Amino acid sequence: MKKLATERLTTILSRLDTEAGLSSLQATVEALRRALKVDQILFCSSTGPDRSQNWHTLPPGWTARYAQQGYHRIDPVRAEAQRRVTPFDWRPLDWQSPAARTLRADAVAHGIGPQGFTIPAHGPNGQLALLSITADRDDATWSDLTRANRFALILAAHALHHKIMSQPDADLGQDPDSAAATPPAPRLSPRETDVITLLARGDSRGQIATKLAISEHTLRSYIETARHKLGAVNTPHAVARAIAMGMIPLA
Repeated sequence: MKKLATERLTTILSRLDTEAGLSSLQATVEALRRALKVDQILFCSSTGPDRSQNWHTLPPGWTARYAQQGYHRIDPVRAEAQRRVTPFDWRPLDWQSPAARTLRADAVAHGIGPQGFTIPAHGPNGQLALLSITADRDDATWSDLTRANRFALILAAHALHHKIMSQPDADLGQDPDSAAATPPAPRLSPRETDVITLLARGDSRGQIATKLAISEHTLRSYIETARHKLGAVNTPHAVARAIAMGMIPLA
């Protein structure tokens, strides 16, 4: 399965920086779908109570049906995203309950899936965005596609979420006066950059410790130091800020 080239990803995401407001999000989502050659793509952002917005290529009528049926209350994908900071495939999720099976069958009947892959992007005060791709592919083809494009999707999810969070009316849960002053970009050490980069790629802490040949105690120290330098309230926020500041290498 072909990997989305760094140059093409950069071109697609550059639209987010050049266009004011949120007018660029739909075009960016559509460009990602074409580049990845998937059937459907959805970016959903929740920046506060009752403040949810969607940009997608889903079949007509599905979003309305999803809301009408109250699927958001029993959707295993949404439930998993609430507790995850790394990308996940839909196949291992718990689809065993009658309600979940009904949702999945209804989604497939409307052209969603059956394969799916979601990248959560968390904000500092409970904000959550989801970038999901779906397609009708066999397991092997789907695994190749998601493996090859995992990091590109992580970068895209955080870039789209950052666009939302940078809007003047976004519910960031902070003092507007404190947000007005932009602090200088922090300087992470090479090891701190390695750690944040691997977190951004979706590696677990155990995997990172093994790759860098360090203890998990030392790894926690690097994460906390990087988080403090980035002015982040938690680890997902640190990753999001590092991506937004261009501190994570694309290659």
